Amino acid sequence: MIKHIFTMLRHQNRKYFAIAVEMALVFIILLWSMTSLFDIVKKYHTPGMLDTENVVVLGCVETDAYFNKNRYKQFPFLNNIMDKIGANDYIECIVENLNFTPYINSDSNLNWRISIGSGDKFICALRAVDGDVEGVYKPELIEGRWFVDGERTERGHRTAVITKQFAEKYKLEKPIGSTVTLEGSTYEIVGILSGFKNNPLEESEPSVIFPLNGFFFQNGCDAWREFGVRVKPGYEEKLINDFYHEFRLALTGGKFNSVIPLVYDSSTLKARTMKDAVTELAMTGIPAIFLLIFTILGVIGINLMDVKSRMNEFALRISVGATIRKIVMMVFCQNFAIGLISLIPGVIIILLANDFAATALCAVGVSVIVVLLLAVVAVIYPAVLISKINPSILLKEE
Repeated sequence: MIKHIFTMLRHQNRKYFAIAVEMALVFIILLWSMTSLFDIVKKYHTPGMLDTENVVVLGCVETDAYFNKNRYKQFPFLNNIMDKIGANDYIECIVENLNFTPYINSDSNLNWRISIGSGDKFICALRAVDGDVEGVYKPELIEGRWFVDGERTERGHRTAVITKQFAEKYKLEKPIGSTVTLEGSTYEIVGILSGFKNNPLEESEPSVIFPLNGFFFQNGCDAWREFGVRVKPGYEEKLINDFYHEFRLALTGGKFNSVIPLVYDSSTLKARTMKDAVTELAMTGIPAIFLLIFTILGVIGINLMDVKSRMNEFALRISVGATIRKIVMMVFCQNFAIGLISLIPGVIIILLANDFAATALCAVGVSVIVVLLLAVVAVIYPAVLISKINPSILLKEE
C-alpha cells in the first residue's frame, strides 16, 4: 500500500502540492509560536525568582536630586516612619535595599566597575541589602551564607554575596573566600545566590550583593531609599494606607518639599511584567490558531474534492474485493504521507536556527503532533462519504 500511495502522489503531484504547502506553512507558524512559548516557560523556571507574595515596597525619592549637586539627604525621617510601621502586628519582617527590588526595571539600574581580586575591572550589577532579606524575599542560597551588615572576616575584609551567574561569567573556581574590590574597599565572598531576576521572564544578571552601608550613599545613590516589607496575607492595603498617613505627618511643615513617597505592591509589579509577555505571546499564538483552523477547513475541502472525484475508483476497488476500511486507510495514509513531507522544511529551519536547543526540540515535537493530528482530522468527513459508497449504483451509472 505504501508503495502505491507514493506512486499516486508522484503521478498527481499538482493535486496534492497545495495541501503540502499549506500544511508546511502551518507547521512553520506553529514552530515559531511553540518555540516562543517554550522559551518563555524555560526563562520563567531559571534560577533567580524571588518570593514577592505579600511583599510591599516602600520608600521615597528626591525629585530634584539630579539637579542639585550639593545635596546630601538620607531622609532620616524615613527611619522613624519605618520604625512606627514595623511596630504593627501585621508586619512580618523588613529589609532596606538598593537595587534589590525585583520587577521594577528590566535591567539593573546600578552598574559599576568591580575588580576580582587584584585583576582587571569589570562592569556588573551591584545590589545592597540591610536587614532580614531572607525573611522578606527568601532568595535561594546554593552555597555559603548571607552576610551581616558591618561584619568583618578573619582577614579584616567586609563581606559580600555573588550570584551563580557572576561566578560562571568570570570563571571563579572557588568563589567562597575570593575577594572583590569596589571603590578601594575589599569584600570577601561568603555566599552564592542562585540568581536575581529583575523580570521573571528574563535570565538572571551577574550580580554582587553588598551590605547597605556608607559606600553607596557617599557615591550619589542617596536620591532614593527603598524598603521591602513582608506582611501577613491580606494586609497589603492597610500597610500602604498607614505608610501614606505617616509620610504626610512626617513632611508637615514643608521640610523636604522635593521628596515624594514610593509605594509598589510586588505582586502587581510581577503581574505587569507577566502581562507584557503574555501579550507578546498572544500576538504570535492567535494568528497561528486562526491559520490552523483555516488550514483544517482547506485540507478537508481538498480531500472532499479528491474523494468525490475518485468515487468510481473506490467503487471498482470494492467490487473486486477491497474493503471500505482498507480504502479509508489508504486515504488516511495518503494524507499522513503528505503531512510528513510538509514537516521537512520546518524541522530543518527550526533546528538550524536554534542549534538543537531543548526548547526547539520540544517545539518540534508538539508541532509535529499537531500537524499529524490535522492530517487525521482532515480525513474524518471524507471517510464518512467513502463508507456510504454503493458500488452497484455507481458502476451502473458509469
